[in-house]
Amino acid sequence: MAETIILWHYTFLPHLKSILRDGLIKPATAFVEPPERPIVWFSKNQFWERTVTKGMKFSDGRWIELDFKGMVKHGVFPVRIGVRSETAPYDWLALRTISHMKPEMADGLVRVAEEVRADPRDWRGTSSPVAIAAWVELEVYRNDAWVTPPCFVGAFG
Repeated sequence: MAETIILWHYTFLPHLKSILRDGLIKPATAFVEPPERPIVWFSKNQFWERTVTKGMKFSDGRWIELDFKGMVKHGVFPVRIGVRSETAPYDWLALRTISHMKPEMADGLVRVAEEVRADPRDWRGTSSPVAIAAWVELEVYRNDAWVTPPCFVGAFG
């Protein structure tokens, strides 16, 4: 029998608050121009999807790119929401097609992935919002480990 792989939607604590308020993960609309359709992105990467990593702007105007440890050090709290593979059934090649993504946008995403050593073969997604009922896990990165917040223990599965 095949092992069940959790697909992860990686985000950050402020985004989690709005996701919980809405009761679902909405398709990402940043940089999406019609006729392209937005996608809810997931990753097969079981630790962190490097393309989600944030930079940081300092009060003096400096901007730095952070790696995972740098985000945690600067108080950016990573969050991940797990779903079964059937919730996000489309791989990168299918997502490009069903979303009507322009080739130059797709090429740009692949270039960014290469720069941060991410693998587009890990990418999965769907064009439909993903309701809380489809979640199997929710974890926050704290004290050098992914942990389920106490209020969510036993809430999914």
